[in-house]
Amino acid sequence: RIPGPALRVPAAALHRVGAELPALRAAVHRWVHGTLLRVARTASCGRSHLLAARVASQLLWLRDQAGTERLPLTHEQLAHTLGVSRRASITDALLALRGRDAVLVRRGGITITSVESLLEAACPCYLDTRAQLDRRARMPQPAA
Repeated sequence: RIPGPALRVPAAALHRVGAELPALRAAVHRWVHGTLLRVARTASCGRSHLLAARVASQLLWLRDQAGTERLPLTHEQLAHTLGVSRRASITDALLALRGRDAVLVRRGGITITSVESLLEAACPCYLDTRAQLDRRARMPQPAA
């Protein structure tokens, strides 16, 4: 989780407004689809790719969500997100990424210093899933 503002809407209210606003309903459906796609991809990725590549992909996802290269994230949080029991394994992966000049690691935060280097280190799951989500976002939307 990345700190920042969020809104909470009761499900009944969202359902009611979604019935009146097809564009909102479509946006919520796209978000749910994207979340489920990422969950499924993350599960298969954990069995298929090396940890450093998975860490690189996760940092790219977090950057996409937060809209910034500065991620207030600890090794422990990253380990939990990726389902890794040894925090030291995350440290090793981040050291490898730092060696590629992709990240700068400081206490309580990770800064992406080269998106290009991070993309090179990331597993293919990031770009594949990103492309699927981008295609879905370009699909025609219902009229309001």
